[in-house]
Amino acid sequence: MAYDRNIREEQEPQDEGFFSRLFNKDKTLYTIVIVALSVTISITLSTITTLILTPNSDQMLSQQAFDQSLERMTEIEIFLDEQIELSEKLDNNYEALQTHLRHSSSKALKNILLDQEQNFQAFLTVFQAAMRDLALELPDGLDWYNDYSTQMTRALNHSIQRAEVLSMLRVGEVEEKTPIVEDFDSEEDEQLIQ
Repeated sequence: MAYDRNIREEQEPQDEGFFSRLFNKDKTLYTIVIVALSVTISITLSTITTLILTPNSDQMLSQQAFDQSLERMTEIEIFLDEQIELSEKLDNNYEALQTHLRHSSSKALKNILLDQEQNFQAFLTVFQAAMRDLALELPDGLDWYNDYSTQMTRALNHSIQRAEVLSMLRVGEVEEKTPIVEDFDSEEDEQLIQ
């Protein structure tokens, strides 16, 4: 039996695998290999987990761009609110100014001056026609009429120019086109004035 035991002991190491013999001989080598493999696996798993869970740089850049866009949009909304408020104030001021201009003394003064010029033009036209009639009654009256007629025509033309300048003044009203000089009754009167 002792012989059998020795044979078994000799056979058992042969039945053991290559790794078990190596492990029995060099336990520290196995320990180092197992620790190295476990560290490598843990580092690999940690790196993979980190890469999966953390956003890449493109996502971070797009997040920063989104944050900047959101901040800019907020600034624009604030600016638009300020502009709307300013626009409302200007609208209110515009309405008040329009009311003031409608009741302004400058409009009344303009209308008075225009009426005076139109009356002056009408007076000169009638006066010139009366002078013509008188010139026809008097001997050598046409010479007298021609001398004074050119001066009256010049005064009438200056009055027409003043009326045009007054009508171009803006005092909060819509321009209306009104005839400044009335039409002449006859072609003779028109030729005499010119």
